[in-house]
Amino acid sequence: MPSWKKVITSGSDAILNDLTLSGDIANTSGNFVLDVDGDIELNADGSQITMKDGASSRFTFNLDSTPELDVAGAFTIDCSSDMSIDVAGGNLVLANNGTTRFDFGVDDTPEISTVGDLLIDPSTGNTSFDSHITASGNISSSGTANTFGGTSTFGGNLFIPAVIKHVGATNNSIGFTDTNTITLATEDRLDFTAGGTIICRITSTGANFSSGAITASGGISSSGAAFDIGERIRIGGKQTLLYVDGTNEIRLGNLTQNTVIRGATLSTTANITASGNISSSNQIISKHLILPTTDASSITGGGLSFGTPGNDHGHIYDDGDALQIGYNDSERITVHDTGTNVFINGDLKTTSHITASGNISGSGTGTGSFGLLQVDGGDFTSASLASAIAGGGGGGAVSAVANGVDNRVATFSSADALNGESGLTFDGNDLSVNRDINLARTINHTGDGNTSIGFTDNDIIDITTGGQVTTFNNGHITASGNISASGNAQVNQITASSFQFVGSGNAELEVQGHITASGNISASGNFIGSTRFDITGTTDAQHQGDVVFLGNTTTNNGKIYHYKSNGSWEVADADAASTSDGLLAVALGSNSTTNGMLLRGMVTLDHDPGTTGDVLFLQTGSSGHATSIAPSGNNDIARVVGYYLGIDDGQIWFNPDNTFVEISV
Repeated sequence: MPSWKKVITSGSDAILNDLTLSGDIANTSGNFVLDVDGDIELNADGSQITMKDGASSRFTFNLDSTPELDVAGAFTIDCSSDMSIDVAGGNLVLANNGTTRFDFGVDDTPEISTVGDLLIDPSTGNTSFDSHITASGNISSSGTANTFGGTSTFGGNLFIPAVIKHVGATNNSIGFTDTNTITLATEDRLDFTAGGTIICRITSTGANFSSGAITASGGISSSGAAFDIGERIRIGGKQTLLYVDGTNEIRLGNLTQNTVIRGATLSTTANITASGNISSSNQIISKHLILPTTDASSITGGGLSFGTPGNDHGHIYDDGDALQIGYNDSERITVHDTGTNVFINGDLKTTSHITASGNISGSGTGTGSFGLLQVDGGDFTSASLASAIAGGGGGGAVSAVANGVDNRVATFSSADALNGESGLTFDGNDLSVNRDINLARTINHTGDGNTSIGFTDNDIIDITTGGQVTTFNNGHITASGNISASGNAQVNQITASSFQFVGSGNAELEVQGHITASGNISASGNFIGSTRFDITGTTDAQHQGDVVFLGNTTTNNGKIYHYKSNGSWEVADADAASTSDGLLAVALGSNSTTNGMLLRGMVTLDHDPGTTGDVLFLQTGSSGHATSIAPSGNNDIARVVGYYLGIDDGQIWFNPDNTFVEISV
């Protein structure tokens, strides 16, 4: 076929088979129509098909792996009937210059997501939604009247610029007409409910709060002449400050402590504190009258006065050290809580008895007289005491004194006779007792509060020195400190959290019986003696013997392991010398460092290696087992590791031989 540069048709249609072009197809005038019986396929290896208006691109079809249609200018879809968009992926996205604005979820739960504010502007008529409207941001309206036909629920704040009105009512409203002001208007009534209960009802005649409290962070005021508040006013929500109890009384306080105003009378169950004076033209009746410590040298610093200070008056005041009682600031009685408890500046005269549980003494040397002195059941008069002092006997309670020797302590031998005890003497410093001393409690060292001998209970003696207590209880000695001996000490049993045996030279500890410890028993010197080994129980890895804790390797208790050159353990295997020579041990738990590895001694394996009395060899096959059958394969290692002691529970004496034989077949 010739190579033509142009195909020109005129008059009728041109029919061609295949048309291959290296340039453009141009129609200089009129329309260009492609009319095919089948499909039209456009194949662009450059991945783009562009539709232009003159020299301006209008549609660009990107045909790569993510097809895309780019439109230059406004794009209008004008359908004379319905239009369907079928999105199999479940999302239809509308974007503005690459930024998503609408995301239509068209799966089983359709939804519309927007980025930014959504403005619905029906130019005429209303917009209705048959279901819920949910927004993570604000919902606002540019209209001045918004009507909610049913129940509206707001998860956050509801901002009202002016008024909330009741649909169909003219004057029922809640108005926000001014800053800090809420106006309530009602035709019939306006109810506020909480939990299904009406807590406030507002009518044209006023407001009634039927339950709950009125709480305000600011003031509550009334423009009326009367301000009716029921029974109580609470401030802060914690206690009732002002209430009327129905008996024409006004009470300040709470229900248990309050101040009552009844007519001209004021009474209170709480304290009355005043920085100034409290005065009364009548009586002041109080259960307690509390006056502060004045730290003053006279009543002028503050106190309780009877009369006018400066004139004749009695007084009581606390000077910060003692209570002072006096008249005209002199002739005081001083009451202390320590030392000399009561000091009287002047004479003490009484027309009744003076009774003391302790001593009555006087520092003065003057004389005095009394009618009768009663001591421990005996009666003494001034005359009888004077006669006794002069040695003339007398008519006192004591009629005779026997064995009156210096320093002897006298005791009553009868109701009216004293006897100087030869076995009980006191020279002013030391008390000597020749026989038994019976004590109910404690012997204390004077001036030393940490040293005493106490009898706290039957059969128990507590000896305290330096605050450390040693207890003797039915033959046992319990000490909170150390027990030491410079010589020999022999005991039947010692129970202690720790025991240290210290000595010099040839100090020895001899034990007749067993030494049992739940922890370690150590010695800085040599251990001389024999070690007892018993056959272990049936539990895997139960053991007695020499144990090392090293390698930090995960192990299976009751298996035999080989110590490697890198400091870890591997399962022992008689197939080669590299896994069976050197140090062998039985694992005692899941970790070689935590639970230990037995080098020699009694142990229970996790397997049965033979019968009682068998010589045991290391087994082949990387099992970590012992066997009573010696290995026989080429290059196998025959090494004795112990002897079987049990019947069928894996109890062996583990003691690997230092030599082994390599088999050559």
